[in-house]
Amino acid sequence: MNSASAMEVTTGPIGAHRYLLFWSLYRRDFISIDYIAKHLKNFMNLKHRKILLLYLTVLPFTFSSCSKKKYFEGSIVYEIKYTSSDSRIDTNRLKELYGTQFRFYFKEGNMRSDISNAHFKKSLYIKNNNRNYYQTKDSIYWEDGYKPSEKITSSKSLAKLDTILGHECHSIIVESTSIDQTFERKRTYCYATDLKIDPVWFSKCKINNLNEIYSTTSALYLKMVDELPTFKMEYKAIKIEHQHLEDSIFKTDTKLPLKELL
Repeated sequence: MNSASAMEVTTGPIGAHRYLLFWSLYRRDFISIDYIAKHLKNFMNLKHRKILLLYLTVLPFTFSSCSKKKYFEGSIVYEIKYTSSDSRIDTNRLKELYGTQFRFYFKEGNMRSDISNAHFKKSLYIKNNNRNYYQTKDSIYWEDGYKPSEKITSSKSLAKLDTILGHECHSIIVESTSIDQTFERKRTYCYATDLKIDPVWFSKCKINNLNEIYSTTSALYLKMVDELPTFKMEYKAIKIEHQHLEDSIFKTDTKLPLKELL
């Protein structure tokens, strides 16, 4: 619609009101607030005009804000199951070390996991310094995100494989070997395409090859099967909460000694 036809839309007060409102959202450079007030004065008193002017001023910015791309912020509760065909592996001991359930918090690339009834009480990834932290009852161990611990040997993406908690999940299967080549593992990530994240947040994080995995998925997983030579762990989401998180929860406990994970 050109400027001439815009000026000619005068199909009664209600029609003009709707048109001017719509046009103001998309062409505020063309129709000024004064112009809108002038052409609405025939059917609105001064009080109502002031209300409308305020509405037309605020709404475009609200509309713009709501249209921005949103990423997941909130928490996910996962259950952990362990299986092994090797009689030397005590799965109860694995439960004591790594727990059977944890709550995962995510905000703008920062991650935290609170683990129930385990030796490792908490894990924390802080995006700004690209470090992972593992907390026990008396110490915190940090891991450098710039140093890869594994190398991907193959990966394969699959279309829709599962639906978890009402979320459609696609999958990526990643096989890797440790940098020192002492073991191999295979991870299958079932990720929810609507729980989006920005892969740029992890572009430098080589821990568990997150930089490569998230560049493919751009989303969080709701199920992950980690197959190691002697046992297998399965993480599966049982609850998802979209919620605002305070930045303060992504901080380490300064009262505990900090040690590098070697």
